[in-house]
Amino acid sequence: MNFDQLHALTALKYRHSQQQLAQILKRENTLRAELAKLRGYVAEGRALPPEQSQMRAIGADVIWLRWVTKTQDQLNIELAQVMAQKEGHMARHKKAFGKMQVSETLAENERDAKLRARRDQALAQAIDRTVL
Repeated sequence: MNFDQLHALTALKYRHSQQQLAQILKRENTLRAELAKLRGYVAEGRALPPEQSQMRAIGADVIWLRWVTKTQDQLNIELAQVMAQKEGHMARHKKAFGKMQVSETLAENERDAKLRARRDQALAQAIDRTVL
């Protein structure tokens, strides 16, 4: 396997790692948006004047706040799990990026060495032709 093939392989692994990271980030953003939406609902409910809130009159506000708290807890737990997954993946992603960069440098160095060798050979042949 030459260095160009190695670079192609490491670049493919890096792109795969990017796709996985994008999925993790998308899920994290979705969870954060859901939490923000819940906080907005709570703020709207608290902003209502007491005379406009029929929910308070029948005690439904307590049940609703209990549901909101439970839902927020579940979303926060899931967000923590996703963030832990992201942290673990970021380490692997950085390593894949480093491997890709190294393989690219090795491939470039190999191409440059081959080019220099061809030039030297062409120069040697040109010198041989002129001497003869």
